[in-house]
Amino acid sequence: MLKSVLGSSRFWAALLAIVFVLMSAYVPSVAAKLSEGDVVAGVVALAAFILAESAVGAGVGWAILAKPRFWAVVVSFAFIFVRAFVPGFILSESQIQELITAIGAASVGISYRPIGTSR
Repeated sequence: MLKSVLGSSRFWAALLAIVFVLMSAYVPSVAAKLSEGDVVAGVVALAAFILAESAVGAGVGWAILAKPRFWAVVVSFAFIFVRAFVPGFILSESQIQELITAIGAASVGISYRPIGTSR
C-alpha cells in the first residue's frame, strides 16, 4: 500500500501543492514575492496535472519525465517564479494565469480519448 502511494505521481503533485501553499504563507521571502493569484495559479496547474494523470493512468518513476503534462506543470511554475523574482518580466500576473489555465486545459484535454479508441 505505502509503495503504491509513494510511487504515485498524483500523490507527489498533491504534496507539492500543499508545500507550495504553506511556503507562500509561512516563508517570508517567498510570501513577499508571490501574490495570492500566483498561489492559486500554481495549485490550479497541479490540479490539472492530477486530473490528467487520473484520466490516463498515473505515471510511475522516471517515465513521468516523458509526459507532456509533467512539462506543462514545470513551465507553469517556471512562469510563476520568474514573474515573482525577476523585476520587469514582460508578462503580467493575469497573462500568466491565463496561460496556465490554457496549458492545464490542453493537458487535461489531450489526456481524454473518445470511447473505443486505443491509446
